[in-house]
Amino acid sequence: MYANPYYLMVKASGNDRGEGIAPGTPHLEWLGSGWVSRTSTKDSVGPYDCIPTFGNAKNLLCVGAVPAMPNGLVGNINTFSYSGWGPTDDGRIKPDLVAASGNILSVGSATDTAYASLGGTSMAAPNVTGSLLLLQEYQQQLKGRYFFNATLKALAIHSARRCKPAVLGPDYECGWGIPDFAKAIQFMQDSARNSIVESVLHNQDSFEMFVYINATDTLRATLAWTDPKAANLFPVFNDSTLKLVNDLDLRLYNLNDSLLAFPFILNPNIPAAPATSGDNFRDNVEQLFATALPAAWYKLKIKHKGVLQNTLSQKFSLIVSGRQTSAALPVSYLSWEASPISPKEISLSWVTAQEINNKQFDVLHGLLPQEMQKVATLAGKGNAQTLSRYQFNLKQENGFVGTQYFQLRQIDWDGSASLSNTLAVTFETPLSIAAVYPNPFSDYLLVRYVSVQAESLLNIYNQQGKLVFSDIVTPTLAGESSVQLANESSGMYYLVLQNRANGETVSFKVMKH
Repeated sequence: MYANPYYLMVKASGNDRGEGIAPGTPHLEWLGSGWVSRTSTKDSVGPYDCIPTFGNAKNLLCVGAVPAMPNGLVGNINTFSYSGWGPTDDGRIKPDLVAASGNILSVGSATDTAYASLGGTSMAAPNVTGSLLLLQEYQQQLKGRYFFNATLKALAIHSARRCKPAVLGPDYECGWGIPDFAKAIQFMQDSARNSIVESVLHNQDSFEMFVYINATDTLRATLAWTDPKAANLFPVFNDSTLKLVNDLDLRLYNLNDSLLAFPFILNPNIPAAPATSGDNFRDNVEQLFATALPAAWYKLKIKHKGVLQNTLSQKFSLIVSGRQTSAALPVSYLSWEASPISPKEISLSWVTAQEINNKQFDVLHGLLPQEMQKVATLAGKGNAQTLSRYQFNLKQENGFVGTQYFQLRQIDWDGSASLSNTLAVTFETPLSIAAVYPNPFSDYLLVRYVSVQAESLLNIYNQQGKLVFSDIVTPTLAGESSVQLANESSGMYYLVLQNRANGETVSFKVMKH
């Protein structure tokens, strides 16, 4: 699986719980150097620590068996008496999930078209496998790509329903619970309140994702990664050596970096005890759950202990639900501001807490909210879960007049686009020229004024700096006036409009044929 990142193996947890060897029955026992036939009395298998062989592998999805639920996920659900329970010898959470079995209609082997009713964890596992494949198919339809194996595993775990709904967290009987694939589909569709992040953690680095939580929200975050293979050790009975190689950690902080929540953990020494929270140093799946938090921005942080294997990076998958972001945008904005620097320059700035599949931002500007044009494009960060700051200054040589409107158009790599809210900046410019035309001109110019609130002086100079026209513009003349320059020679002319009260000026260049 580590070498094939889109391949998720699903394995049955086995049907051995409760099995045993009658006293005096010959059986093989490993005595450290080889298998020896013995007749000694042995305990029956289980109830805990009885998942055989590869069902204990850390990267695959191990599935136990529960009775079919014709009325849906109602009440407490118990596994079949034979379904294998964890923990693994090193205390990891297995099985990962449980699913319906007992009397499941499936293909049979009697003929090429035969069906049969079958049971056992070997029916629960393919039950889950087929549904996982449907999630992959739907992801391809939605996004044009498949989930990584760790993402698919995390999504199935994240959307699962607890076997004992009143008990938070996993257990060694049902793992993370019963998969709810309809819920997983809804989760994939609702990107306004849910995030599916596939990213990479580099050695000695960390990853941050900012989320906004309302007072009524319940935050759930699930982290999973396909861990490198651990070293092969000589077989030891009940070997508690940790099999985790790259130990990633998921935590919740406020923006002051105060630690608020740890992920769930189980105690393999007391396997029947309910989950608590703390430092999970065993599993390559971590989940934290937080509720009753004040409405505010929070930070999910992922880092790793020690050194990543061979100092290489580690891919990981993070599933987050219960948080709020802007429903209109696939990026989370912490701020979006516009403010004047001078009569000729406006500062635009915005900060994103996260970006998903973000190609670019287009800055839109106009004199009317419904008539804005693109004035700049800034490249996005693609996928980023840290604070990203953007700055753009819009300059206009002749200065800004009246109210200026701005909006951001965010564009994904898949071409989809969304708009931010609209900002307005109002200038109290006492006088300005809205337009001078025609340009070039032959005999006369038309000058259109706006915001004439004080008496001003209009001077026109030729390219040698000689004054060729001068007139006083009063508020009553605001609008449009004609300037005759038929007797002037061809060339460049400069219009300068000066407020006689404060000396403020605006200017235009025009060309005469």
